[in-house]
Order: sequence, then structure tokens, then C-alpha cells
Amino acid sequence: MERPRIIQGDLDAMVATWPLAKAVATTGQLGVVSGTLLPVITARRLQMGDPGGHLRRAFDQFPAADVARRVWEDFFVPGGKATETPFAATLQPSFDQNPALTELAVVAGFAEVFLAREGHSGPVAIHFSEQARLPLLPTLHGALLAGVDSVIVAGEDAAVASGVVRLCEGEEAGVRMRLAGSTAESGPECCFNPQVIGGGTPTELPRPRVLLIGDSAERLATQVHAAQGPVEGVILRLENTTGLPSESELGRLRDLVLPFWLAGLPATASSLDAVLTAGGTGLVVSTPFHYCAESELAGDWKAEVFARSRQKPARLAVEFVSAPAGHQVPIARVEGSAVDEAEFARRERFCDVGFLRQLYQREDGSVGYRCPGETVTCHHAKGGDPAAASAQRCLCNGMLAALGLGQVRPGYGVERPLLPAGEDL
Repeated sequence: MERPRIIQGDLDAMVATWPLAKAVATTGQLGVVSGTLLPVITARRLQMGDPGGHLRRAFDQFPAADVARRVWEDFFVPGGKATETPFAATLQPSFDQNPALTELAVVAGFAEVFLAREGHSGPVAIHFSEQARLPLLPTLHGALLAGVDSVIVAGEDAAVASGVVRLCEGEEAGVRMRLAGSTAESGPECCFNPQVIGGGTPTELPRPRVLLIGDSAERLATQVHAAQGPVEGVILRLENTTGLPSESELGRLRDLVLPFWLAGLPATASSLDAVLTAGGTGLVVSTPFHYCAESELAGDWKAEVFARSRQKPARLAVEFVSAPAGHQVPIARVEGSAVDEAEFARRERFCDVGFLRQLYQREDGSVGYRCPGETVTCHHAKGGDPAAASAQRCLCNGMLAALGLGQVRPGYGVERPLLPAGEDL
């Protein structure tokens, strides 16, 4: 497979979906779907009545028909739910490996990649946000069943490389969890056996490329060498810069003798030329893709961001929202969105999606789950930092709302979105 010069980035925003990935991939560049919230996105699309019949088409191709049928029957609402009706909840990921959630994750991963790859031969990748590990392997397996070309994970999740190999060979795979407050892979292992899907699913699958993403060439080098499986490329994420990294940083990347892409530079031809001249393979471009016509970001909010960014001077600020795992996600500050202080003040706090929850060790040695988006009292009772949680927005609910899939809250209305921002906004 020819190496793409452009990778459609996800910015850890979790809103890259199949229509955009397909549009990018048909040009020969690397289209990317986000796997992090896919089970919830798929369940809510079904409850919207499967507009366009796209999921029906994908579900009909899933190799284990009984599994696809169960997921469909659990969530599909003919004609779509009423506007004022809340979405039915999906189970939160946990070590219990609930069979229904596992099946939903596998089918969701399959459907998203199937639709992104349908009707063309361009490359498609799936990206998982940093440390969202509990639902990762089942969703990844679904993507593998659909023939995904590349898997993009954070350097800290380099162990996924070995998981890809094992899943492609039809064997059980595991990912070691990281407990809050620990820098080591000190938690229990979360495992997934592809044989539980059964129903004629292939036991041997083509192996995709694995790409690691990180913010330091030195750390990426360490993670590549520590990975227990093959890594075929790296992405260096740059912050607060319009130029190339230092020559020493570029030298470390070249020493890996792997293809490398740079993320965070302006999406211009001159940026691409500079990367190629420096020995790189290409650019990761995020913001322009998030706000293009093929993106599934809610149209009204997309138009509002455009309007503000075009004013002179531009009336659009960017702030960074912390994910529960600790990394920062750039968000556009727009009145009426989830970052608006007035909206934040009147919204009741809770964690009811739970795909980005932190894992921590309780006093009795068992593993617990916490999220800075839940009530500060609850988060503090679980050992979380109340100061860090006091202004925390809910990333899961905010990103789902950005896709037009916001939950309906009695007495509040529809969840407000978190709108991704970045290098070109």
C-alpha cells in the first residue's frame, strides 16, 4: 500500500466518522474513523432510525448474522425516536466484559469501517484516543473484520500492536490497564477472545499497519522499541508552533527508519513540502476536515464556528479541555456550547456514558472507575482531585452532541456540544 501524504486527523476529538473518512480515502489519502465512542454512536444512530439505511447495509455484511441481529433488535427504532425522547443508555465499559456491550462494540467497529471502505480502494484507518482501553479490543476486532488498513493509537498504548497480531490470528488479545496516579502498566489486563463472536467469523485476518502518535520523538522511539508487535510508522504531534520541530527532534524520527508524519502544522502546501524535505512522509490534517462538508459535525454549530472565524477580528477563542485520562483536547469557545459558563452552570453533572473513565485502585485492592465530569463530591470520594474536576466538561456527552447525537435531559434539554478546534481554526 502506498504511503499517504495526508492523514485525516482526529485530534482526540472522537468525531471522525465514516462519511468523512470515505471522502478522504477515495482521493488516495488516509481516511480515519474514531473508534473511541463508536459503540454509543452506533446505538444512537440506530435509535434515530438509521437515516439512509447505511447501518442496515453494513449489518447485513457482518459475518456473524445472529450477533448483528441482536444488536439491531436492541437499539433500532423504526422511523427514529421522538425528538423529546432520551436515547436508551448503553452499558459503560468495565472489566466485566458484558456480552451485549462486547457484541455492540464489535459490530460498531465493523460497520464504521465497512461503510468507510465501501465502493473504493483507498486506505482507511481507525484511531483510538489515549487510554480509552476498556472497549478498545472488541471495537478493534470489528474493524479488522471489515478490513481496516491502519490502526492509530497513542504511543502509551503501543501494546495494541501485539493485540492486532493476535486478533488477526484468531487468538485472545489483552491490553494492560493503567491505574490513575501510576506511570506504569500496573493495572489488570483487559482481554478479548475473538472466538466469542463465532458465527463463521474468519479466524485469520489481514494485518493492518500500526501507527503510534505522541508529542516527543524520544518517547516515540522508546515506545516503538518496547512494543510487543510491529509498528509501521509514527506521528509526532506538535503544539503551539507553525514550523518544523528542531533538527535534533527530526533526527530522532529519522533514526527510527520508519515513515513519520507531523501533526499540528498549518494545512498548507508549504507545510507539506517542508515535511517532505525534512525526510517525513506527510502531514496530519485535522481542523479543516472536521469542518468540511463531509464532516458529520452538527450543521448549525459548524455554521456558527465559520461565522465567528470569518469576523474581523475573529471572535473565536480556543481552550483546552482535559480528558479524564489527563491529555488535553482543543475546543472552540462558542456561546451556547458546553464550554459556555452559563450552560455549564445550569447543567447537572454526571457520568452516564463512561467510555473515558479513569481506573483507580480502591483501598481493598479492587479496581474502581471515576470521572472528573461526575459530581465533584463523588469524584473526590473516589480519590479524585476536586480542584481539577470543578470546571470539568463532559467530553463523552459533548462530543456525541457535536455529532447531533446529544442526550435529552429532562429539565435541561439536549446536551450542548464540545466543538473541536486546532491548528487552522
